[in-house]
Amino acid sequence: MVLRIGVIGTGAIGRDNVRHINQVLAGARIVALSDVHRPSAEAVRSSIAPDAIVLDTIEELLDSPDG
Repeated sequence: MVLRIGVIGTGAIGRDNVRHINQVLAGARIVALSDVHRPSAEAVRSSIAPDAIVLDTIEELLDSPDG
């Protein structure tokens, strides 16, 4: 079983958390990202979590079956 995680905030700390979860933590993966500055979330998806979806709001992330 894989723990599916959505991350709100993809600044420096959020980016480090995404990297750690996807590259170090066994049994978990990032499935959704959200940030008030969408290009930041898209950059994290491109470089660290290519399988994640990017959502515009926290509410969308919380309501998403993928987040």
